[in-house]
Amino acid sequence: MGRPRNKAARLPREHRQTVLGMLLDGETYEAIREALRADGVPEQDLPGDRALAVYAESDEFRRAHSDWLSLGARARERSLVATALAEGGIDAAADLLTFETLDRLLVALKSDEIDASEVAKRVAAIKRASIAEAEAEFRRREATLKRQAEDAREAVGRGDPARAMAELDRILGVG
Repeated sequence: MGRPRNKAARLPREHRQTVLGMLLDGETYEAIREALRADGVPEQDLPGDRALAVYAESDEFRRAHSDWLSLGARARERSLVATALAEGGIDAAADLLTFETLDRLLVALKSDEIDASEVAKRVAAIKRASIAEAEAEFRRREATLKRQAEDAREAVGRGDPARAMAELDRILGVG
């Protein structure tokens, strides 16, 4: 494999990453060159408009664009789950994930990618895993609450009511 054909493709990886990110953000070619200048790229190594246009059509750029879109989709999914978790607790987040999973399974079924018995097996496995995870989380929370309650009892026994109140506030999630 020979040397890359244009100045954008010949830039060191960290500078190509800058170019990729700025192209994805829709920055102008001049803004990209200004950023490269600021990063210390010599003037003679700066890519021209044609080199940047060709680079924007390259396989490397297409892969980066695909990765960026995929990352955005995953971030949106996580944001929805985080919001459901914050607003409605673990049950709301689990419900959201369940609906999303069922939606994906329905799409797969419609396209004949998998058969119904496989879907049923996978749903049952997910349900078993969800129950096991919920039980483990309950045991962790229960142990934490027991430790916190014991700390509060010890503080009362030592005659330290301020510490006992702080422990109770922590247990109750107040303040």
